[in-house]
Amino acid sequence: MSIVKFVPPRHATEVYPDSTRYKGGFGVRSESSGRIYKISYDCAGGAMYWTCSCPGNIRYGQCKHLSACGLKGRKHGANAGEARKFGFV
Repeated sequence: MSIVKFVPPRHATEVYPDSTRYKGGFGVRSESSGRIYKISYDCAGGAMYWTCSCPGNIRYGQCKHLSACGLKGRKHGANAGEARKFGFV
């Protein structure tokens, strides 16, 4: 599998630097409140999924922000293949 550089969606408000645990982070604006939510890939041992800082994702493991970007959250389970695809691990 070849590594593809992850490119945030064009509607991202900003791009965040990678940390040991979170990779490919970017901000998206909420349509209802104007808040900025952080989306990033969680590379922790048992995680391996996209996460969003919004209350919906924290509670349900998937949210409209992730869905709008075509990303799968905790609700869909670990996806190490995606981490390898983007070179996150």
